[in-house]
Amino acid sequence: MTARLTDVSALTLASYLLALCLVLGGLAAMPRAAAQTGQLELSIDRSEILAAGGSATVTVRLTPPADDRAATVTLTTDLGAFGADSGPSRVVIRPTLNPDTELLEGSVALVGDGRAGLAVVTARAGLMVDAVTVTLIGAPAQIVVLRPLSAAPLDASRSHVVQIEVRDSRGQPVPGAPLRLEALAESGATLRSSGGESGALLALRTSERGRV
Repeated sequence: MTARLTDVSALTLASYLLALCLVLGGLAAMPRAAAQTGQLELSIDRSEILAAGGSATVTVRLTPPADDRAATVTLTTDLGAFGADSGPSRVVIRPTLNPDTELLEGSVALVGDGRAGLAVVTARAGLMVDAVTVTLIGAPAQIVVLRPLSAAPLDASRSHVVQIEVRDSRGQPVPGAPLRLEALAESGATLRSSGGESGALLALRTSERGRV
């Protein structure tokens, strides 16, 4: 009786191992799904643009899934527009293969539409998402004298550096803003720009930092 139980146990174990081998063999023989992983990178060539007509280039670089060489990328922005100031805030682009980098790459212009603020530009390709930010600078709203300090005593017999910053309503420096400086006639002072212009009246434009 004991031997018979042992025989049955051995048979059961052998059957179990055989079944397990068949299952594992079947799993190994199943075709594997293609890899779905990829990588998405979004960049922009300027961190600040003018809200009225300024532009920056938004670039997408994509390592697509192995089974998808014709991937599309959806770009959206909450300020500004793509292509032109009256363009859409959402576009779909189809990046093309760059043989040098073996990446899919594509670019589009982000143009200021007159609204100032911080824009978030988002790219989506399948489950991949990336985003960048860009500041849209508004129209000149205030002038701030940085140098000399307010009420600072100055020696009238010497030259002094005057530095002025033009800002928009959000306090952002405005590059390329026209600025007119005039020395009061009774002061007898003469203005001289860093570019060599001089006189009692100077017409200037602010630098990329919004200053003169």
